[in-house]
Amino acid sequence: LQGIAEPAFTVRLEPNCNGLRAFFTDLSNGASQWFWDFGDGSTSTEQFPQHEFAYDAPIVVTLTITDVFGCSGSLTQTYPQSSFADHTDFVVPNVFTPNGDGNNDLFAFGVNVGQQPDVVLGACATLFVYNRWGQKVFESLGGNLAWDGRTMAGEQCVTGTYFYVFTVKEVEFKGTVYLNR
Repeated sequence: LQGIAEPAFTVRLEPNCNGLRAFFTDLSNGASQWFWDFGDGSTSTEQFPQHEFAYDAPIVVTLTITDVFGCSGSLTQTYPQSSFADHTDFVVPNVFTPNGDGNNDLFAFGVNVGQQPDVVLGACATLFVYNRWGQKVFESLGGNLAWDGRTMAGEQCVTGTYFYVFTVKEVEFKGTVYLNR
């Protein structure tokens, strides 16, 4: 009998503050054992492993499979170095209506990363909101990156244009948002 070991895999890269989280999907034919070499000294024998890679370094992953007959095959895929900004596209609203109706009540930065779930921003993200006189009315240093139209003291801000500075990793967004009650 001839072995049927044909390695194949795909990877989904999800950016976060610390690096690129990789989710591997084994698409191999005939595999009964898996050995993943992530090119950074780490390995796995799981069929569907996850691994975190550093930014700004190429990713080289080798999957070696073995079939029930003891035959093996390897496949190496290389992904170019990239930064956090290369993997994200922020959607920035320009109006929100914090009136408690459940629609558009928060000013928040949406993250569009294709079919991936939202990016985990965590401690590397900040959001500052200022009124038209340059006074800071809201700040978030990681965690909750959504503004509900209230000051840091909990008072409702008046209808009008506000200025924001949103920073995540090396990416900074500055602009205005209109609060309409």
